[in-house]
Amino acid sequence: MQLGDIIDGKYRLAKRLRAGGMGAVYVAERIALGDSVAIKIILPNQDGDVSRARFLREARAVARIRHPNVVQIFDFGEAGDVPYIVMELLEGRSLDEELKLAGRLPLARAAEIFRPATAAVEAGHRRGVLHRDIKPGNVFIAHMDDGREAVKVLDFGLARLTHEHESRQLTSPGALLGTYAYMSPEQILDEPVTPASDVYSLGIVLYEMLTGRLPYQAPSAFALMDRIVSGRHPHVKTLVPDLPEEVAVAVEAALSRDPAARPVSAEAFGEIVARAAGVEEAPRAAAASPSGPSAELAVSPTVIAETGDPRPTDE
Repeated sequence: MQLGDIIDGKYRLAKRLRAGGMGAVYVAERIALGDSVAIKIILPNQDGDVSRARFLREARAVARIRHPNVVQIFDFGEAGDVPYIVMELLEGRSLDEELKLAGRLPLARAAEIFRPATAAVEAGHRRGVLHRDIKPGNVFIAHMDDGREAVKVLDFGLARLTHEHESRQLTSPGALLGTYAYMSPEQILDEPVTPASDVYSLGIVLYEMLTGRLPYQAPSAFALMDRIVSGRHPHVKTLVPDLPEEVAVAVEAALSRDPAARPVSAEAFGEIVARAAGVEEAPRAAAASPSGPSAELAVSPTVIAETGDPRPTDE
């Protein structure tokens, strides 16, 4: 694909934004309306049956979620046998970029970002979508026309639809997909992945936001995974002594080796942090959420109490 190419007679490629994993993202003009959108296209060296199946699954996963904190999908199709996904174009920066600038975030700022991110993940869970790749690079802080910020969860390329069987063609036994530093122990051990796995990854992200570092660091991917499985890491309160106790308990519970000991949902986790920070809760619809109990922790009284690039990835 070259800049200036017209995709499917509808979109003119204007600028390449980034490339990674199996796809490249472009800014494109939507010719009929004259506005700008983002288009994701499979990279030529990644094109194949497996990549195409994952690409379609990503589009389906995002399309089934209706939530303002999830990136919106507009279209899906093929142009010259090249699959593409059309999404809303966001202006702003990723949480990863924010952390590189700030180092660590005050609790109030962390909660402003974390609460909507958890709401987005919970919205996916209600629709049977497990993200499986939650990390600061996939949380985007968009700048809106009225000057406000809108947090968006991006990149559902590794998402799994819970009602579908995970095909061996898409994930081979023992294969690890994602960014190791944010993986749950059950992902590393090839055990069943549930919404609690996304809650664990959210716990890693919040720990990093509050402390400016990852809980698990090691000189190699193998050593890093061993530390994650062991569960040994510096308690968040040792790094942020003035952190409210309820937030510290929630973070440490989220990082529990036992999925059942983690916060009962992504939404519950986000509400605990928002309450402690005095951040206003997101408005709710009149109907009750099908996701179960609200902000209570399903944890035991005991909370489980370090060299190189901490973020090796297989992609």
